[in-house]
This record gives sequence, structure tokens and C-alpha cells, in this order.
Amino acid sequence: MRRWLKFARLPNADRNLLIGAALLLLAMRCGRALFGYVRLRRWLSGARRPHPDAAQESAGDTHKIARLIWALNSAGAVMLGNRPCLAVAMATHWLLYRRGVGTDLRIGVKQDGTGRLEAHAWVERNGSVLIGESQGLDVYHRFPPVNFWN
Repeated sequence: MRRWLKFARLPNADRNLLIGAALLLLAMRCGRALFGYVRLRRWLSGARRPHPDAAQESAGDTHKIARLIWALNSAGAVMLGNRPCLAVAMATHWLLYRRGVGTDLRIGVKQDGTGRLEAHAWVERNGSVLIGESQGLDVYHRFPPVNFWN
């Protein structure tokens, strides 16, 4: 109940941003479940051009990027439970591209204490982690960055 009250008290712009983030995360999760990661990535790569309004938005507008990341993290935590990293990272990578901001989607794996592989996804911009930061990213074996647009 507290979440709904908190949501209701947000400014309209933040509510709209959260709703949009939630819908995109739901589409990412469903798309991956229905079509798989490779097909979904191929479909996303079809969007090769930034949104027409991207030229008006500055790639350096850190406040807008921070609000977008806040919305995706918040919606991901509520909607996707304890394993939201790939859907959130893919959504962030795609949304920032559509706004003219270049990023890299990163995926890494590590072995846990029982020998099982654990994977994690995050988004970097100019070597800095934008979303998906967790303690000890250096323990992950990193795959080459994924960039849907090249």
C-alpha cells in the first residue's frame, strides 16, 4: 500500500516515466521469454536510427539520464523481482540509444561457491557503469561489450 501512495504523490512526469519504464521492462522480459535473447537483440538492432527528437536532447544531459535510470531501476525492482539485470540493462541500452546517448551493454559470468555459473548484465558509458552496478564487478569474466547498433 505504501508503494501506491508513494507513486500517487509523485509528479506527473515521474509517474509517466515509471509507467513507461515498467511497460518497456515488461516487453523486454516477455520478448526474451517468447523469442529468446538473440532474436530480441536482433529485433532491437533493427532500430538503427535514434528517435527524431534525439538531436534536441543533449547526450550530456546527466539529469535526464539519471531520471531514466532511476525509473528503470525502480520499476525493475518492483516488477522483475530478484533477477532484473538483463531486462533492465537491455531497456537502458535501447532507451539511451534512442535518445542519442551511446552506451555498451556488458554481460559477465562468475562461478559461485557451489560451482554454478552466475551471470550479470550492466550498462557502461565511457567506461563508467550507469546501471546494474553491483559490488565486485571485477570478479565477473566479462564478455565483449554488446552494442546493438554497430
